[in-house]
Amino acid sequence: MIELKDDRLLFSCKEVHPRARLSIDFQRTLRIPDDGESHPLPPGLSNFPLWPIDD
Repeated sequence: MIELKDDRLLFSCKEVHPRARLSIDFQRTLRIPDDGESHPLPPGLSNFPLWPIDD
C-alpha cells in the first residue's frame, strides 16, 4: 500500500511482515561547491511539498 502523508511517501507491505514499512521524503538543501574539497553538510530547508495525482 502506498500513502501520501505530511509530504512523505509511506509504503507498507503486510504480506511481507505486519510492520514492514518504508518512508521517503525529499529534502530541500543548499548547493555546495563541486571542487573536490570536503564541506560540512548544508542545512535542511524543509521537505519538498508532494501532491497526489491521478494518471
